[in-house]
Amino acid sequence: MIEILVVISIIGLLLAILIPAVQSARESARRMACQNNLRQIVLGIANHESAIGTLPSLYNGTFLPEPRNALDEFHFHSWRTAILPQLEQKPLFSRIELSLPATDATNQANLNTSVATFVCPSASNPNSVVPDIMGFNDGKFPTKIVGTAARSDYEAIGGVSFKPSGTFDLQNVKFGAWGEPRSYYAFQTSNTFRKPR
Repeated sequence: MIEILVVISIIGLLLAILIPAVQSARESARRMACQNNLRQIVLGIANHESAIGTLPSLYNGTFLPEPRNALDEFHFHSWRTAILPQLEQKPLFSRIELSLPATDATNQANLNTSVATFVCPSASNPNSVVPDIMGFNDGKFPTKIVGTAARSDYEAIGGVSFKPSGTFDLQNVKFGAWGEPRSYYAFQTSNTFRKPR
């Protein structure tokens, strides 16, 4: 009887040691997959610039017809839509109606389609559709933009805000509105981007 208890306690001890090691290995694999996603996004952006001649812009599509309010200005398709063909998502890209707002009912199913490249595998629910992802109210708009969209974990790569000195402000990440050729920005020896004067 004592031998059985000793064997059970040894097995329990081995499991206690093994489980954290397995979890650590899984997280390491997820981290590598996340880094690969970022690499694929950067390659998609570079391939878009190579094919089109400009970096993908925040705003893709056409303005809604007048009369429109300030809220309507934010119904464009994002830079993520522009790089879908470079991410081997051409079928999804071809279903998106760029002449209609991203929030139009015709585009809603496409907007809710999760693209694995835009989601970190460590996300709590990588397949989730985020309700009211466009919902914000900073006092400039009377209401929120209501809608749903597939999750994306890489929002910080939307763009940067430039300081008066010409260097970019990492504390104030913003979207670049209309897309520029890569030559618009130049690397300096200090490893910062500068806007040409």
